[in-house]
Amino acid sequence: MSSAPKSVELYIGSPEAFDGSYKKAIQWLNSVMFYLAVNKEVYNTDAKKIAFALSYMTKGPALTWATTFRHNTLVGSTIAMGTFTVFITNFKTMFEHHDVKSNAIAWLSIK
Repeated sequence: MSSAPKSVELYIGSPEAFDGSYKKAIQWLNSVMFYLAVNKEVYNTDAKKIAFALSYMTKGPALTWATTFRHNTLVGSTIAMGTFTVFITNFKTMFEHHDVKSNAIAWLSIK
């Protein structure tokens, strides 16, 4: 009886540790999502994807947010993390810089 081959994770530039910086939030999230897409056979559930992202939220406000997220997902002896889509929405709500006008002015002033 043959078993399916085990999925192997491709280590192709893991995301950097995230500190909660608004300037780096979307870049960091994109690197996480790219890594997960390339390794979709390994990270094949929402829980695995969320755990992967949380493992890189290790500094500053990101660490606080991740710690709170972990605490809030514990239900007795089980973990209820929700979907990765909702995780991304919550992440963007917290860390995405919404002041587009100031960002544009700052970007234009860099010359």
